[in-house]
Amino acid sequence: VALNGTATAKPVTPVVDPTQFVFTEVNVNYNNIVASNDGRFSTGYGDYIYVTDKANALIYKYNLSGTRSTAFSGLTGIGTAISSDDAGNLLVNKDFSAATSANNWMIIEPNGTTHNLTLTYPSDVTAARIDAVGRAVGNMMSSAGAYVCITPNGNTNAAVFKIVNGAQSGNAIVVDAGLTANTTTLAQPLVTTIQEVAADPSKAFAFRNRLNKNVVTKAISRTTSDGFDVFTLGDQTYVVEPTGASNYGDGYTIHLLGSEEIVAERAETVANGTTKYQSLTARVSDDGTYAYIYQNVSGELTSIYRFGMPSTGVESVANEVIETGHVFYNLQGMRVARPTAGQVLIRVATMSDGSIRTTKILSK
Repeated sequence: VALNGTATAKPVTPVVDPTQFVFTEVNVNYNNIVASNDGRFSTGYGDYIYVTDKANALIYKYNLSGTRSTAFSGLTGIGTAISSDDAGNLLVNKDFSAATSANNWMIIEPNGTTHNLTLTYPSDVTAARIDAVGRAVGNMMSSAGAYVCITPNGNTNAAVFKIVNGAQSGNAIVVDAGLTANTTTLAQPLVTTIQEVAADPSKAFAFRNRLNKNVVTKAISRTTSDGFDVFTLGDQTYVVEPTGASNYGDGYTIHLLGSEEIVAERAETVANGTTKYQSLTARVSDDGTYAYIYQNVSGELTSIYRFGMPSTGVESVANEVIETGHVFYNLQGMRVARPTAGQVLIRVATMSDGSIRTTKILSK
């Protein structure tokens, strides 16, 4: 009750119940994919996946329907490493594939304004080629700043940089990566605020490379595909990382940090073959009830999935049955990874109550 005697509504705390989580396909797109060597990595923010095209000096964005458009162009010298902070600013490296790709970066604001960023490494971390970079915690273009952890090739240590108003602030902090980095080794934040990073940078990031095939904080063996991310829903922290029978595939799983138990899986559809690069970004919703998982498999596909509480709200969980995934088969019963226009297919959908729904469709 307010001081004037009128009733006031209590804030509603969103329900986050892992027993009700669903994993739902938002979009899987095989069209207008950037060439494998030019669009190696990506980042996700809001309704878009952002993918570099270094040959054409631009960045594409793919929306929730898989439609591609040019986000930013005229980005002379951009490389393959791309990430984003919590305000939607992009961080992109330059000078691929020289050692200076670790030093020379570009920040792109959502409105397209670009800022050159030069990073200076401490003596215990040698600047070297870098092709991928993890998410930044905070806002790189604000006075409060953001932190990003970078792992140049050949190093066993990583450097944690604070970026304030678009420039490096102070000396980078050296942390033990627990592995020898290669060109696509990633560090992803285990925490969600700049205060938590500042309190103990050595415990603020998880590391993974494709040769070790594991997240160091977890030591779970996976495939040699690149990419991973870490996110928290409620009081539980999850890892999303590549899995599957094939190296350089597109499958991934979600599991609790520190556990072998898989809680959600995107089944592999791209078989082993030529080298492909996978990148994964996890972004938690403002209300903390779900996360989008953004994926780019270079030269093959982009996808967005949703993991967490059902989108219709917990009130309708008991009554509403929603689709949590689907696969396609031809009329001979063989699974079809990439439907093409004109194919007659059987669409097999798995529902949230465990039931299966089968329909015959004409692929468009």
